Amino acid sequence: PPSRRNGMPHRGKKVGNKGNSTVDLREEAESLLAQGEYEKSLRCVDDALKQLSDELTPEAKATLILARSRAFLGLGRADAALEDAEEAVALNPESNVALLHCATCEDAIGLYASAME
Repeated sequence: PPSRRNGMPHRGKKVGNKGNSTVDLREEAESLLAQGEYEKSLRCVDDALKQLSDELTPEAKATLILARSRAFLGLGRADAALEDAEEAVALNPESNVALLHCATCEDAIGLYASAME
């Protein structure tokens, strides 16, 4: 069986136009987010969720969904970002990162009272 790192299966998946290069889909999504490539990151996360859904722990799935939420936010789709952030909190209620991201999404939508809670 593949080894696990942070609940994610540790095995490369081909992504993008890198030819013979293999990288973990989650790491690729995070890299694309850092570069402001929100559409590409969104596709990468969706691919990861489709390909790895049966192998992911709830915490790992929450991490991917948070990456998708950040991509949605970068695209100006705050409602979709909040929906994903709330799903990430439901999957991993102990995640302070997910809770903070929910507040960030609520703030972006204009739900200031909720964001402050």
